[in-house]
This record gives sequence, structure tokens and C-alpha cells, in this order.
Amino acid sequence: MAYGINDSGQVVGSAFTSTSSQHAFLYSNGTMNDLGTLGGSSSYAWSVNDSGQVAGVLSTSSGYFHAFLYSNGTMEDLGTLRRRAELGKEASMPVGRW
Repeated sequence: MAYGINDSGQVVGSAFTSTSSQHAFLYSNGTMNDLGTLGGSSSYAWSVNDSGQVAGVLSTSSGYFHAFLYSNGTMEDLGTLRRRAELGKEASMPVGRW
């Protein structure tokens, strides 16, 4: 299932693998690329910006869900959302589409 598209026509979403897990994908230039996971069983890509960076969520090996950023062939675990008190000044900043 596709969840996002950018101005270059790159599409992101999630698809079932041959083992019935769901993995995030990036479709670009006629090729669908499985973005994989970081040890968990599933990942889901929600958005792609015009630089081709992909944002989504993945399951960890311990069963928790974390945000990720996929950029230049590398998936980075962004962890869980911090509590509002830990954010300080950032907590009052507006959040929008990146």
C-alpha cells in the first residue's frame, strides 16, 4: 500500500514480503526497494520528501515501535517520542510537513 509520493514521483509505503512480514518500500525509477527493518519484523514508510528521504515507523526486536529516517541508503532509528517536558523550548514550536 502506498502512503506518500514526492514531486519526483518517488512512492513510499509498505508491502508484504515472502515471509508475510510488512516492510517499508521506496519505489524510484521503476524499481521497488525493500527498506527492511533494524532487527524487528515490520516497517512502514509514511512520507518521502523531495530529497528522497523517507520517514516512517519500524518495530524493534523487543517489539516496540520507533520512528525511522531512511536517507542515502541508510535507515536510522529515531527512537520513541520524548516527553513534552524533555523537549523544552521545542515543545512550543509548530510542527508541519517536512
